[in-house]
Amino acid sequence: MVTLKDIADEAGVSTATVSHVVNGNTSKVSRENALRIRKIIQKRQYVPNSSARTLAAKSSHIIAGILIGGAGDNLLKDPYNAEFFGEMVWAVQDHGYYLMIRYVNSYEEVVRSLRSWNIDGAVFVGTSDRDIRKIQQGIQIPLIFTDSYTDLKKISNVGINDFQGGVLAAEHFLQKGHTKLGFVGYSTGEQGKNVVAERFNGFQSALARHAIELDTKRCFYVTDGDPREDIQRVADVLAAGKDTVSGVFVSADKLAVALLEALAERSIGVPEDISIIGYDDLPITSNAIPTLTTIRQDISQKARIAIDLLFRQIEEKDKSPENITLDVTLVERDSVLQKS
Repeated sequence: MVTLKDIADEAGVSTATVSHVVNGNTSKVSRENALRIRKIIQKRQYVPNSSARTLAAKSSHIIAGILIGGAGDNLLKDPYNAEFFGEMVWAVQDHGYYLMIRYVNSYEEVVRSLRSWNIDGAVFVGTSDRDIRKIQQGIQIPLIFTDSYTDLKKISNVGINDFQGGVLAAEHFLQKGHTKLGFVGYSTGEQGKNVVAERFNGFQSALARHAIELDTKRCFYVTDGDPREDIQRVADVLAAGKDTVSGVFVSADKLAVALLEALAERSIGVPEDISIIGYDDLPITSNAIPTLTTIRQDISQKARIAIDLLFRQIEEKDKSPENITLDVTLVERDSVLQKS
C-alpha cells in the first residue's frame, strides 16, 4: 500500500508538505510542488486513510451544503439547486474535502446535523433571514449564506444585485415599447428585503423614473415549491385581460417557463400577445418555445466564490465576515416583442 512517506520521498519533499496538498491546504505549498505531488498521487493511485486524517487533524474534512425546505421533495430537481451544488462538488473536491448535501426543514435540524457530523463548514441555500441568527448562535464553525438580506453584521454572504436585475428588466420592456406591465414572483412570507422583493423593487423603481405606475392588480405571488396551480390561475387572469398587460417580469425562470406554457394552453401567444422576461438564465430558458429573455446571474461563479470564501475562513480563523455582491446582465432572446 502506498503511504504518505512514499509520495514524499518520490517528490523530494517532507511528509508535512504532502499532507498539506492532500488536505487541500495548498496556500502553504508552492504551485510547482503541489502540481508535482498531485501527479505522483494520481500515478501511484494513493488513497488517503480518511479515518487517520480525521483523527490527526481533528477534522472531518466534510463541508455541508444545506438546502432549507421542501419536506419529502427532491430539491435537486430544481435547476438552480442542481447547477449550484454541481459546481460546489468540484470546488470542494479541489480543496481536498468532501461535500455532504443535507435537506432540512428547520434551524433545529441544521444545528443537530452539523454537530453530529463534526462538519468543518457549511454553505446555505434558501435560508430564511429570521433563522440565520439562531443558526449562528447554535453553530461555531465557518458559515456562508447565499442571497441573504439579513441586517446581521457578522455573517458572510454571497449574493447578486437583485435590484439591478429588476431595473434591467423594466428598461428592456420600455425600450421595446411596453408600458402596460405586470409582475409574477414567489411569495416568501418575509417582511423587508429579500430576493423577490428586491427584484420587484428594482423593476418598480425603474418604471417610476419614467412616470409609469405598476398596477397592483397586475402583480401576482405564487407558492414556493410546486407553483403549478397558482401559475394556472395567473394565466387565467392574464388571458382574460390580455389587452391590459403587454409584458410580465417573472422573478425566476422556472416560473417564467411554467407561465409561458400555461399561456400557450390558453392560446395566448408569447411574445405576440404577452411578452415575458425571466430571471436566472437557467438552461431551460434556451430550450423554451419561444426562447426566454432573462436576467442572467452566474450561478457557477456564485458557488465557487462561496466555497473560496468558506475555505479562507477555515484557514484564517479570525478573518472578518465578507459580503460579496455579483453583477447581473440581461440576455435577450425571443420572448419580448418589439412594439411598433
